[in-house]
Amino acid sequence: MASGRVSTNNYGPSDFIVDGDGLQAGATHTTITAALADMSSGDSLYIRPGIYTEDFTLPVGLNITGLPGSQGNAGVLIVGKVTQTATGNSTLSNIRFQTNSDVILDIGGSGTIQTSFRNCAFFLTNGDGININNSNASPAFSECRFQQAATNLDFYNITSCGTVSFNYCAFTGTATAGVSDIAAGTIRMRYCSSSLQRYTTQTTGNFKAQRSFFDNDTGNLVVLTTAGTGANHELLDCTLLSGTAAALSIGSGTTCRVGYATVRSTNSNPVTGAGTLTYGMINFSDSGNGIDVTTQNPGSIETGLVTVDNLTLNGNTLASTDTDGDIVLSANGAGIVDSTAQDIHAEGISFDTGTNVLDIYEEGTFTPTVFGSSTAGAATYTFREGSYTRIGNTVRATVNIQISAHTGSGTARIDLPFTSANTTNKRHQGSAVYYDGTNYNPLICTNTPNTAYAQIQTVNVSYGAGITIASAIRLYLITIVYQV
Repeated sequence: MASGRVSTNNYGPSDFIVDGDGLQAGATHTTITAALADMSSGDSLYIRPGIYTEDFTLPVGLNITGLPGSQGNAGVLIVGKVTQTATGNSTLSNIRFQTNSDVILDIGGSGTIQTSFRNCAFFLTNGDGININNSNASPAFSECRFQQAATNLDFYNITSCGTVSFNYCAFTGTATAGVSDIAAGTIRMRYCSSSLQRYTTQTTGNFKAQRSFFDNDTGNLVVLTTAGTGANHELLDCTLLSGTAAALSIGSGTTCRVGYATVRSTNSNPVTGAGTLTYGMINFSDSGNGIDVTTQNPGSIETGLVTVDNLTLNGNTLASTDTDGDIVLSANGAGIVDSTAQDIHAEGISFDTGTNVLDIYEEGTFTPTVFGSSTAGAATYTFREGSYTRIGNTVRATVNIQISAHTGSGTARIDLPFTSANTTNKRHQGSAVYYDGTNYNPLICTNTPNTAYAQIQTVNVSYGAGITIASAIRLYLITIVYQV
């Protein structure tokens, strides 16, 4: 029997309970290491609140859960390194991890590893966060928080992996940001927020992000730099802030696909590099609006119009010769027209002879307001700006607001340019950054059916706690896509 065993567990459905002080009834071990030595695949482990300073190797097939703390007790904190090399999966949830002069998580070996981390926090105080050197490792992180507490620390360094997934995660860096790098495999971020962290790729590594917010504005830092031969980089429906630096640098030999993106930079060329850019609908929201990439495959850019004359598509020739400004198809061009005239005009665009028509494309600005959920109140604005693009029934809105005072109460809400569709149980979610007077906090914003506002909330599986409106200086940055 491993050392650290204190009693038989009569606590609940788990056969194993760790309690650091060994005084609570039902505990089976006083250290995590000792408990893991006695466990087998399929077992569950509860860890009671406390600080556990230890390094351990993670077996497979386990469910490990940190029990919540009482008032004034922050729950479970593991200070040390977790290593996994064995083939298989485990699940860890509700645990805070902190570096102890080494990385927090080190995944090696060669077998398939798909360990899940849910609602965990990773504090980088004196070491990097995650190291992976296993081409078959595909760990997943959901609703996790990564915080860089010292300069030049990296959230991850990946020599090789399968696909590492981050869903609804928040990354917070410092002014002297680290560099999170992948050399082989794929990083995939969905609905994530990141501030003051640089992301790079090399060799065959790929970086993909969807509906995520990257704020390197105050650090004047490039968000993503690609190098090597990776051809599957993606930034879809993302927001990139980079201050005076370029936001995206696409290296020679790499290809990046960008769509429905907002880029805010004062650099004359926010998107640059010697690689290949395939893009559509990039909104440049500051003075920088140039694309200086060697090979470009454009679709459209929100800041301008694309004029097409004599375009041949599958044998059909398009030419803008109509006196009304319509695009007229040649006689064999039936299909992208209404039923009587072979053209694209005010009734919309159809690709099936009129059964379905895209009847709205609109770009615009609006003046957003901040109000409280309990008492709307009134704000004193330092600045406020809102912009949107509407395609059919889909709206993408971006808001940037700073206030110096507010008389409202309740959760902070920001109005939107259109009322969302009145569809039962259909919520929409976007990314948000909230400056509370001291720190920039990556959050989310949500929209409920038949409303014209977004509510600012923390990242949480149940949509999180609302951010209370305050009377002091506050900054709100949000991006949301919703249907009307």
